[in-house]
Amino acid sequence: EATELLSSTLDARKVLSDLARLAVPRIAELCATDLIGPDDVRRRVAVVHAISGAPAFAAGDAVGEPVFARQEHPDSRPVIIPIPDAIALRALTSDSDVLAALGKRGPQELIVVPLVARGRELGVLHFVRLTPRPDDMPLMLDLARRAALALDNALLYEQAQRATRARDDVLAIVSHDLRNPISTINMSTSFLLDVLSDPEAKNVPVIPQLQVMQRATRRANALIQDLLDVSRIDAGTLAVATTALNASLLLNDAVQELEPLVVGNKLTLEHEWIGPDRLVLADRSRIGQVFSNLVGNAIKFTKEGGTVRIEGRCRDDMADFHISDTGAGIPADHVPHLFDRFWQATQTSRTGAGLGLFIVKGIVEAHGGAIRVESTPGQGTRFSFSIPAAVKR
Repeated sequence: EATELLSSTLDARKVLSDLARLAVPRIAELCATDLIGPDDVRRRVAVVHAISGAPAFAAGDAVGEPVFARQEHPDSRPVIIPIPDAIALRALTSDSDVLAALGKRGPQELIVVPLVARGRELGVLHFVRLTPRPDDMPLMLDLARRAALALDNALLYEQAQRATRARDDVLAIVSHDLRNPISTINMSTSFLLDVLSDPEAKNVPVIPQLQVMQRATRRANALIQDLLDVSRIDAGTLAVATTALNASLLLNDAVQELEPLVVGNKLTLEHEWIGPDRLVLADRSRIGQVFSNLVGNAIKFTKEGGTVRIEGRCRDDMADFHISDTGAGIPADHVPHLFDRFWQATQTSRTGAGLGLFIVKGIVEAHGGAIRVESTPGQGTRFSFSIPAAVKR
């Protein structure tokens, strides 16, 4: 029954939910299942218990501190905690009624079983039993082994699906965003051929058409470079050539390069370095790309007369940079998707390939840093990114 149930789906979360339902009350009075995502964050998938009456199911992403830290070299051996305390039980469920019932009945053991496949920990099972049942241990381990295989298959399927969607996204972006510059180049080339083949058109100016072709070529090349950066980020091979630089120099570079663009859009640029300066390890060109994208977005979504502000400071072992604007702000439901590849707020108002913030995040993380965003609709947006100092204190 376990094999049939666990192999009936290729949804990783359903695998863990089905497993919890299967385990209660057959081998435990409570089962909590966690999924470890590609970001290495544990998320609670399901809690099933039969502490008081019929089995009850709960699901959610909230998860407390793990009962045990992840292993550097994981294996599937269970850890048995006799008579678990209240702290361990609270890590499994926040249901006060369940915790109260457990407190009265006195659970005798908590068994933690990592779900390991191909040397990687994919999830964790937690079994709480009111009475020890050592004869059930082989059944429990067999169930965990089958669950690990089913979970691995489901995650591989999801990975393949993501790869397919990414491929389709790339094809759609290339066909859409390269069509315009290629069409422009084609029309300009036809015009130039007509001019050059017509003896009576010798005095027709061709430089403007050549300039149009040059701009179109630059747009196409910029998109191709973005797509190459995306593939490098996905493969974990985005290269950054870091050198030790004053953090304030990176801010000054951004101001000198981007102030004409800000002012040209009838906006005010404010900039400030706060406090003492420090050396950071940075790729000057790549960090310039980060500033260019973030300030470009600020310009795009701020009305004439608004303000764009660039600010920097050092704290502890990091340098922090903030780019804020007085623009329209970002709806709360859009914020979690801002750094997704190819994501656009609406498909009808596309102004680019939706790659910029994904690449920005990849560049910052390649430096060992992090990026975040805060926004209030109608009041503006603030992007912040941090990169490590060259010498730790």
